[in-house]
Amino acid sequence: QCGPSVFSIVLVCLPYYLRFKQCIADYRETRLKRHLWNSLKYLTSYPTIYISHMITARRRDLELFWFLALTVNFIFSLTWDI
Repeated sequence: QCGPSVFSIVLVCLPYYLRFKQCIADYRETRLKRHLWNSLKYLTSYPTIYISHMITARRRDLELFWFLALTVNFIFSLTWDI
C-alpha cells in the first residue's frame, strides 16, 4: 500500500507555485493590484492540498478544516475567474 509522501505534496503544489510566482512578477512589472489578488487565488490552494494530504495519512479529524479550506479556495477561484 502506498502512503502519501512529501514528494507528492511538492508535485501537486508545483503548478500553483509557478503560477503564483508569475503573478508576483506581473505585479512587479505593472504594479497592477489585480495581479496580487490573482496570486491570492493560488495561495488558497495550499491549505487544501496540505490538509488533503493529512487526511490521506489517516487524520480524519481534519475533514472540517479541509471543507472550509476547499470552500474558500472554490469561492475565491470562482469569483476571480468569472
